[in-house]
Amino acid sequence: MQIDLHLHTSASDGTSDPKELVEEIVEKGIGIFAVTDHDTTANVEKTFAFAKEQGLGFISAAEISAVYDGKIFHILAYGCDIANRQLKEVLRYNQTVWANIDISRIEWVSRKDRRVNAQEFFSYSYEPSRGGWSSLNYLIDKGIVGNMQEYFMTQTDFVMDENFAYLPDVIEAINASGGKTFLAHPAYSKEKNERVMSANRLDKLVRAGIVGIECYTIYNASKEEEKYYLTYAQEKGLLISGGSDYHGKFITQRKLGVPHITTEMLHGTWYEEMIR
Repeated sequence: MQIDLHLHTSASDGTSDPKELVEEIVEKGIGIFAVTDHDTTANVEKTFAFAKEQGLGFISAAEISAVYDGKIFHILAYGCDIANRQLKEVLRYNQTVWANIDISRIEWVSRKDRRVNAQEFFSYSYEPSRGGWSSLNYLIDKGIVGNMQEYFMTQTDFVMDENFAYLPDVIEAINASGGKTFLAHPAYSKEKNERVMSANRLDKLVRAGIVGIECYTIYNASKEEEKYYLTYAQEKGLLISGGSDYHGKFITQRKLGVPHITTEMLHGTWYEEMIR
C-alpha cells in the first residue's frame, strides 16, 4: 500500500484545505497519510473527518521546529494527542516565534524599501489557500518580490531569530502526548560542507530521544544518501518514515506521493497502531 507521511495544508504553508487534500490523496491512490503542518494541528481533525469518509488510514501529526546543538531541526510528531496540554504549549510558543520572525523580516525590508510599512503589516491578512506565510505574501502583494526564491534572495544578510523550542522539551511534549518523535529530512540540518548528516550528530539526536528518521524524502540528493540514513536507522534500531513534503501549488516541484513509498519500505509496522 502506498503511504505518504509528510504533507502540508493551508493551516501552515500549503495550499490545499482538508477536503482538497483528501481528494488528491484518493486520486493518487495513497492509502495511509499524515498531515504534518508546521507547528500547528489546526487542520488535523478536519482532515481526519474527510479521510474517514473515504476509508483512508490517517495519522495525527505535526512538524515541530526545535533547536539543539546549535542547529534548527524539524521534528515529526506522529500519533500525538493534539489535545495534550504540553504539546499545545510547545506549538503555541513556536507560533509566537514564527510571528516574530515575520515582523522582523518586514521591519528589516522596510529599512531598505519605503514601500514596506511595518505598521501596515500588523493588520495584514491573506487567503491561506495561497500557501506560504504572512511576510512572504505581504511582500508579493506590495510588489517587492514575485515568489519565494526572490523573497530569500532579497534577504541574504537578514539574521533570523532561531529561538524555537528546545529539542528535549519538544520530545518531552511529544512523549506526553503519546506520539513518536522522528527527525524530518536530515539533509535540512546537515552542515553545508557535509554530504550527509554526520553519524556523530545523529547519535546526539538519538541520545536526546528521537526514535525514528524520515529516510525517504526529496531532500536526499541521491539513492546513496537515502541508503546511508536507512542503514543508520536499521543499525541503531530506529523506526523509518518517509513522505513527499507536499505543499500543494505553493512549491510546485514537490509532488504528492513522490518519492513513491510503500508500507513495506518502512521495514516495520509501527504506523499501524497510530492509524485512526
